Amino acid sequence: MRNLSFLRYPGESGPARCLVQRQCHDPHTRAMRAFGARSLAEGIPDALTLTGLAGQPLFSHTVDGGTTRLLSDIEGRPFWGCSAEGTVSTWHYEAPTLPGRLLYVTEQAVGAMHARVRQALTWAGSEATKCNLAGAVAAAWDNAGVTETLSMSLTGVPLKTRQRLLDSQTALPDWPDNTPQRQALLEPDTQALESEVQTNATGEVIAETNALGVTTHSRYDISGTVAQTWLTWQEHGQLRRLGVLDMVEHTADGRLLAKTEGNGVVSHYEYEPQTQRLSHLTVSRPLSHTQGAQVLQDLSYHYDPVGNVIMRHDAAVTPDWHSNQQTAGSCTYTYDSLYRLISARGRERLPDTVRGPLSGLKYDNSGGRGLWCQYTENYKYDDGDNLIQIKHQGLSPWTRGMVVSTTSNRAILKTVPPLASSPDMGFTPGGRQRTLVDGRQLEWYADGQLAGVSPVIRTNGAESDRERYQYASAGVRVRKVRTTRVSGGSQRTTVTYAGGIERRQCYTERKMTLHVAVMDEGNVRLIWDYLRGQVHVRYVLSDILGSVTGETDELGRVTSREEYYPYGGSAGSVEETSDIMVRTRRYSGKERDATGLVYYGYRYYQPGLCRWLSTDPAGTMDGLNLFRMVRNNPITLSDPDGRAPESAVIRYNNKSRWDTSVIPRGMSNNSMLTPERASQLHNHRGGGASILFAGSGSFQHLTSNSNGAAINGSAFGLLLTHTESGGKAVMHNIDSALGVLKHSVDSTFVRNTNVDIGLYHINNFPGNASSFIRMEGVHVDELNIVIKKNAINHPMLRGSNKQTGASNNAGGWYGRREEELDS
Repeated sequence: MRNLSFLRYPGESGPARCLVQRQCHDPHTRAMRAFGARSLAEGIPDALTLTGLAGQPLFSHTVDGGTTRLLSDIEGRPFWGCSAEGTVSTWHYEAPTLPGRLLYVTEQAVGAMHARVRQALTWAGSEATKCNLAGAVAAAWDNAGVTETLSMSLTGVPLKTRQRLLDSQTALPDWPDNTPQRQALLEPDTQALESEVQTNATGEVIAETNALGVTTHSRYDISGTVAQTWLTWQEHGQLRRLGVLDMVEHTADGRLLAKTEGNGVVSHYEYEPQTQRLSHLTVSRPLSHTQGAQVLQDLSYHYDPVGNVIMRHDAAVTPDWHSNQQTAGSCTYTYDSLYRLISARGRERLPDTVRGPLSGLKYDNSGGRGLWCQYTENYKYDDGDNLIQIKHQGLSPWTRGMVVSTTSNRAILKTVPPLASSPDMGFTPGGRQRTLVDGRQLEWYADGQLAGVSPVIRTNGAESDRERYQYASAGVRVRKVRTTRVSGGSQRTTVTYAGGIERRQCYTERKMTLHVAVMDEGNVRLIWDYLRGQVHVRYVLSDILGSVTGETDELGRVTSREEYYPYGGSAGSVEETSDIMVRTRRYSGKERDATGLVYYGYRYYQPGLCRWLSTDPAGTMDGLNLFRMVRNNPITLSDPDGRAPESAVIRYNNKSRWDTSVIPRGMSNNSMLTPERASQLHNHRGGGASILFAGSGSFQHLTSNSNGAAINGSAFGLLLTHTESGGKAVMHNIDSALGVLKHSVDSTFVRNTNVDIGLYHINNFPGNASSFIRMEGVHVDELNIVIKKNAINHPMLRGSNKQTGASNNAGGWYGRREEELDS
């Protein structure tokens, strides 16, 4: 099978160049080879997959990410896996006489004397019926610590959870068999973080209290859309209330028209009448505002016929003059025929751009007094979609070139000897970069997560500067610790992400100099300064990509501004001087570390090189180049979590979002589908394809809803098959995915519980899916479960009463209707 792409640049004449990608299938060896448009040395394939007799992947090799192996048992459950780094993982289950639930997972790194228990699950027994926990996961132990579910609603929503983190001095745990020994590895019980949730009769979350004691209240309209959100907390013995979202207005089909923030700032949205793409976003203080009327942001977007952004203009920008040229708020973009960005024109205000934003640490320190000037950047790519050159014309012209390996898509700067002659030397066998572009050393955990960075290496016996990280399951970062040498001695800064908050603590020679807690709720940032006893509020301004373009305070006054280069570097900013108010969320709304890396969740991004720091944990789902950033189209596409891009222009189009097409608007992604909400959605959409949305593509990824307790506790506990990013199972063909799905549906636990299963493709994170297939079982009489025809006819699903329409005991599947859905 071949895929032909025709490459032509703007202004070129003559025939376009044909780029060929091909796949070769061998039915005898069950091998699939994929060859990219860029021919590699010795004609090796970019990807090779070998499958078992049942279609499950046994062997997977990519030139970027190395070789992984996976073996499953007779039930289709994974029991042994080996990553490209040589890390061996094993899965251990209950005895065959029991439901077969996952008990623990071990991991043995290369060179380790023995395997360690990296994950363990504690299942609640019949004694937990008062809290509705019987048969559910009561405690989940992982690399971050333990998360306990203390109570659950009748609809399966966790009502009260408790989290205790691993002791900060322990890098990785080896969980013992008994609970007391496990608890000895945790922080003191007094530092446990508890959160609570309240739901209404339909199961919608109406109040959620985090570990700080701040409660987020939500009110819904008749269609299930969030109509109002506000925060309450105790301050100096009094209850304080802060508005987050005071008013929301939507079109009849769910597109956002207007919203009013808690500080009185109003946002208006306009769309192209034919394509419904966002064309105009205005953020302003109205005439009635206490601070007076002012336009804070006035963005206009123009698109080419296929939807690429070709111009972005901010009419609220005050023009500047430099070298007889006016710089205003306009940015223009040009693409080749493959929709890759090849040139960008905008403005910048960096004081020193001789080398460009290599580390992402070049900030605008002019305090807003520097002059803006025009810049132009041109980008060149090879046939494998590797960005090989950036040419910058602006305050200080510079050119950056990349050297790409002849046997993979691994690349490094041309100016980094001796790696320039052999780029593969700069990566681990699994495709993880060994150093940053400026030479700082990187350390990696055995499961593929970034362990730490050493900014400064001291050879005189003094302690080196270091920043290290700790993660929970699926790469969720829970702690960041930075130790540095300063003029006052040793400084240690700890940032903890848990309990719905971010806590920052800084000690200089054991004296606390900073203690701040930050809560992000929607577009609001709430900051507690414990040392001064103050609370600060910031409301976020953002663009179509979700990048933070500025902030306003509680009174609607602008406190910070920032603009970005196309690939995420900072082109200029105005920041608050206080360390307390430091913004960390910037490009694409993601956190930018002091290293200059941007943390996306599943991996880190390098704005200076316009590439990911490691290979795609989702494999080749987004193409054969596992380092490519958003298909080299960073103005039109964004990446929600580091696995696959989505169109940024649908950000304000609720009709095409997961949480509005499949679930009624306003329903939390962390909530399971309840009978009431299923009926509401079924009636709201006229009884049609209400429970399933099918997009295009071959469905190759099996994952669970982020907090679907029932399915996580039984079936998806078995799906931690990807040794480098737990919480999901990468499937190279639909056969193996359906094999696990059938096992899930057939299990005793699932037959007596609401079922929440999703088979996703491309964008597979709850809240960001654009193409997926979803199946759900709910307690609703005569509610058809819509399942894609080619899936229901698969032999692995035929013969299952749950799928053929036979009614079973409580909590099973209530009927089925085959329907061919348009791709």
